[in-house]
Amino acid sequence: AEWPLRPGEWGIEINTDKTKLIKFNSNYEMSRNSQFNIGNHALEEVDSYSYLGMDLHKSGSFAPARASLKNKAMRALYSLKGTVNKSKLSFRSLTTLFDSLIKPILMYGAPIYTPDMHILKYIANFAKNSSNISHTELLRKISQLVGEKTHLHFLKWALGVNRKTTNVGVWGESGRYPLVYECINLTLKYLTRIKNLQNDSLVSLAFKEQVKMDLDWYRGTKQILDIDKKFQMDHVAAFNHHKNNTCTSEHSPCPEAFVLHKGLKTKIPHHSLMTPNHSSRFTPFIIIKQLKQNFRASWQASLNSSSKLDTYSSLKDKFSKEPYLDIVKVYEDRVSLTRLRISAHVLEIEIGRRKRIPRVCRTCKWCKLALGADIIENESHFLNECDLYASFRKSLRDKLQGFSTESSLIDLTDDILMLTNISTEPTNRSLHENRCHQVRIIARFASRCFRHRQKLYAQQNTRTPIALNPT
Repeated sequence: AEWPLRPGEWGIEINTDKTKLIKFNSNYEMSRNSQFNIGNHALEEVDSYSYLGMDLHKSGSFAPARASLKNKAMRALYSLKGTVNKSKLSFRSLTTLFDSLIKPILMYGAPIYTPDMHILKYIANFAKNSSNISHTELLRKISQLVGEKTHLHFLKWALGVNRKTTNVGVWGESGRYPLVYECINLTLKYLTRIKNLQNDSLVSLAFKEQVKMDLDWYRGTKQILDIDKKFQMDHVAAFNHHKNNTCTSEHSPCPEAFVLHKGLKTKIPHHSLMTPNHSSRFTPFIIIKQLKQNFRASWQASLNSSSKLDTYSSLKDKFSKEPYLDIVKVYEDRVSLTRLRISAHVLEIEIGRRKRIPRVCRTCKWCKLALGADIIENESHFLNECDLYASFRKSLRDKLQGFSTESSLIDLTDDILMLTNISTEPTNRSLHENRCHQVRIIARFASRCFRHRQKLYAQQNTRTPIALNPT
């Protein structure tokens, strides 16, 4: 085949070197012998082509485009990691850098490729209570999205935990939702914009064709739109639902109801005199609110069912960013606290889990050596009981005793890790400042204990004599 318009004709110049040919055809291999020319130049056939930064593949799938964006984002992330000194920056500063430099790459073209993602089916089914997979399985599928892998990679680096750390703990501690929810939000806003375009615009006509033919993009978006009850109602019931937030019948308008159309108030006749149209109305905010609520429910269910996160489930009662991430300025102290809270540490309870050692055998080596006792070395034993850190613990309690006034309400018999929970909405500024300082003291205590433990184990490995009464 030959292009009827030759280069230079009608003042149009075509760069034949940059012009490629993609055949979007399921029978592609059968038609490979066909050739397309512009003038005397035969176009090269390619499997994919980058147009406006988006890779278009012959299969019609946007999966290669998402993978390409992920690779670009990872290169930018590695460049960021090699440039900044994260120990000098707060967690808030690190997330701001990610949102400014990395996330725009990952989410480039999100309104176009999001409806093509298979995860939407599972997310929508959960919102409509018709899912056949568990909460844990849903979170696993979300974590395997190419964009979310980059997001989790960054969060684990910023929190200072290893890559094997459970995703439930990372999401919960940072209070950040998976990026797919923001992709859905952008898609809904984009859909709202093109629905409101002039009827004769090319984009509006293309959208109407999508709806009429129920093509892939609209079909993928529609399963999310169904979450909003107004979308499935007729236009009269949707109007009444929007006006009164209630609707006595989804298919019968009120006898004296009115609607505004093009600035004119029009009375709606009785339903026997008309056939209501499908409303197709939706509110992005309502849909996203419902989706995030479902994610929090799945996160809570996964947290409660995780044997690894026993300690974390006792500390965490809702999905939100932990205030200590901004309160504790010293990087080593902040990381020590994070590792203890979400079990990303090197205590025997976690090391034994990785090595599949029975739980009862994950005992504290110091207590075995000094006391001859088989005590499981978990977070509570490490902070509250182990004699190895007795001097550090005494110093901590002496410092906290200074805050144990009538106003600060510190119970020194509590689990030390429980004292790191701070309200995100303080009612008393002075009390809040005291609590923030207490968290910094506890974080410093945790980092000192980890350093001392590391020093002890290093001596043990080099067969250096160990003092039984450390200071």
